[in-house]
Amino acid sequence: MSALHEYIANWDPMNFISEGAPRDEYNSEAEEIIRLFKHDMDEDQVGELIYRVFLDFMEIDPKGFKEDCYKRAGEIKDLLNDRLK
Repeated sequence: MSALHEYIANWDPMNFISEGAPRDEYNSEAEEIIRLFKHDMDEDQVGELIYRVFLDFMEIDPKGFKEDCYKRAGEIKDLLNDRLK
């Protein structure tokens, strides 16, 4: 499991894991974020990428989710850039 997979599982953005889903619940979303990430994206672009991937996969948009994606974008960008090194 990559650092991004672990990060998203610990974040548990939809609270599925805390409600009993397996830790790999968000692996598809993590893989899609990794696939679409470009190293030259700024934090806002990364935040939008995270938000859009989850919106496309989950088809739900919990209150405050977009803001949370943008808030976490810097940390996620760092994880993804570390992966490319």
